[in-house]
Amino acid sequence: MVHQGVSRPGAMVREQEGLTKKVLNERLKKLVDYKIFKKVEYPEVPPRLEYEYTEFGQKFLEIVLAIRKLEEDLK
Repeated sequence: MVHQGVSRPGAMVREQEGLTKKVLNERLKKLVDYKIFKKVEYPEVPPRLEYEYTEFGQKFLEIVLAIRKLEEDLK
């Protein structure tokens, strides 16, 4: 979702049917721990939180998208 421009957790939950906040937060934490995403917090009222790819995460995404394309090509 983040590579499609959806970077805020609330929007991610609304975009993906069946996704709960609890599961999303667990996965986002792991992606931050693995240095694929970085968490960006804005000091606003109400607070705003977004996620974006790290440099490593962008390279990782390229590999994942290449694998998806290969899978489609083989169908």
